[in-house]
Amino acid sequence: MMLNFVILIKKRFELRNLIECTKSDYSKACGMDERRKHIIQGYAVTGRRVSLFLGYLLIISVSLFMAKTIFLTIYHSKRNGELRLAPFYEMYYPYNISEIRLYNRWVYGITFFLELYFTAMSALLFFNSIPLGTIFMLHACGQLELVKIQFDNIFENDNVDENLNRIVKRLQYIYRSVYSLFFKYIYFIFSKS
Repeated sequence: MMLNFVILIKKRFELRNLIECTKSDYSKACGMDERRKHIIQGYAVTGRRVSLFLGYLLIISVSLFMAKTIFLTIYHSKRNGELRLAPFYEMYYPYNISEIRLYNRWVYGITFFLELYFTAMSALLFFNSIPLGTIFMLHACGQLELVKIQFDNIFENDNVDENLNRIVKRLQYIYRSVYSLFFKYIYFIFSKS
């Protein structure tokens, strides 16, 4: 997760440009006809569903870690007849902290809080970085769908060359965004993690 954080910091200007382009494209949707608005709203709803799914997955996974800790603490305490605190993560601590934290509530509380803080920060980083690629790709698909509609209506008026010029400029804009997305963001996030 730290690698994802470093990449997000390093590529923050490219990501900001992608987000601004996406915002401007969505703001232009207000002036479009109903068919185009419906396409844009469909892809936006799909992106929202992806984000909600990942949010639920995040909540469930953190809850499982917490439930594991609670159930193991109860189980070991009943089995041994005394309070035996279970760790949040199975990991090695330096300076004999692993043994001290099993019986000392203060040490356990401090390490548990730090583990919970690390888990929350990792989960938030995951939730804020991973869906971006999917949302940007859905946005590009919606833009390509709009270009397809524009191409279907190319012969409706006499300015065919002008319509083709607009289509080519729009496609260049979309392909530039996709190139920026894949080679400056997605490649680093998915290949390095």
